Amino acid sequence: MANLITKIGYAANVGFKSAFAAFSSVSGLGTARKFWASLNGTTIEIDLSNHKGVYEAYVKCPPISAIISRKAAMLNNGEWEFLNANNDKYLRGAEADYYTNLFSQPNPLQTRQQWLSQVYTYMMLFGYCPILLIEPIGFERDRKDVRSMWCLPPWLLDIQFDTSLGMVSSTSENFIKSVHLTYNGKRTQLSTTSLIFLKDDTQRISLVDADGSLFLPDSRLRALKWPISNIAVTYQSENVLISKKGAIGILSNVGKDESGTVAMNPTDKKDLQDDFNKYGLSHEQWQVIITNASLQWQQMSFPVKDLMLRETRTDAMMAICNGLNFKAELLSSEKGPTFNNQKEIKKAVYQDAIIPESKSIAQQISRAFKLKENGVKLEISFDDVEALQQGEEEKARAKKVQAEAFEKMFKNNLVTLNWWRQQQGIDVVEGEDLYYYQLRDRYNAAPGQQQNGNNANSGNNSQQQNAENNATV
Repeated sequence: MANLITKIGYAANVGFKSAFAAFSSVSGLGTARKFWASLNGTTIEIDLSNHKGVYEAYVKCPPISAIISRKAAMLNNGEWEFLNANNDKYLRGAEADYYTNLFSQPNPLQTRQQWLSQVYTYMMLFGYCPILLIEPIGFERDRKDVRSMWCLPPWLLDIQFDTSLGMVSSTSENFIKSVHLTYNGKRTQLSTTSLIFLKDDTQRISLVDADGSLFLPDSRLRALKWPISNIAVTYQSENVLISKKGAIGILSNVGKDESGTVAMNPTDKKDLQDDFNKYGLSHEQWQVIITNASLQWQQMSFPVKDLMLRETRTDAMMAICNGLNFKAELLSSEKGPTFNNQKEIKKAVYQDAIIPESKSIAQQISRAFKLKENGVKLEISFDDVEALQQGEEEKARAKKVQAEAFEKMFKNNLVTLNWWRQQQGIDVVEGEDLYYYQLRDRYNAAPGQQQNGNNANSGNNSQQQNAENNATV
């Protein structure tokens, strides 16, 4: 196991680059089609039905890696908080230290930010991220002795599902029959009780292969095959135009005699080419062509803008942003960035994508580590993110509206005075867990309880006035 962890740590450290060399030894993926499939120049597509194709899309389509990296960075802005499930207060003591230390540095090679970025990248690309928990044998069910957590590259795993189980009787524990990891040509079986799967909120929809469809989701990229392929093709086309543009034109002989066009012999061709190379815009070159040859120039270059490569790439990028739930305005563009509404756009990405995805990750980790059973609640807070902060004027306006609502609730006997104070951040007063009508009755003394005539009435009136002042603070 120690040797296996060393290999896993190395794979996690070097990432996709070295792991790609292991594709040939991966079992369970089926026969992958050739990455570029060209049929008489009619179609060029990326096959996203297998792990290798997804990897190629990640490294050959720049918007894919850019969007996932940006979203992972935004996800890492969240603060992980372990709370007491009973009162939502911060967890204290040895239990708090255990969870904080484990998730601050999940393994010896990665911080939480690095680990979470890898988890999120795998989830976005493949639909799920397998995580191997290193813990003492026999303590897998408690999840209180996990020493480290390692992200396993999905393409290195061969997952066998128990397809004999019915849809109703299948669970995340019994649906997986076995898991094997193949690395450096060595195949190792992993304990299914030490594996957890953090999954993207997508669905696997297949009309042919139902194996694993009830458990592991599909890659988001699968529905983006054509936009991704189009972007890859535009970059490839530009590269070909730059590196293999060929001749820019033809300088042909138009001299004729009685028999027709006069052919140019090889010596004349070489002399003409040598003379042509002497012309140019530098001081050492000639600027004026003087010749007695009868020649004609034929343009061969093709305007790149007529191919509309950039327009195609822009349309495809918009489709990819929609598929990955990201705003294209946050990416650099040819027109240059605009900052007029950057805060609102970032806020929309956090609200529509990052925060829901972080809640899903927190819920899956909570279930895997049995936090609820242990009285612990995990929350990922984005309260300190600048894009989500309200302006001072907006805060004051919201506070005023809230205060007026609380006052109306109190005077309609819906809440107590102390509850009102708590919501306003004011210290409670002992004995004033009372509703408005109770406070009013308390300070309106009964006739039989009056003492000292007018002095008692004066005191009651004073108390009543104080109560009303307290009730309208």
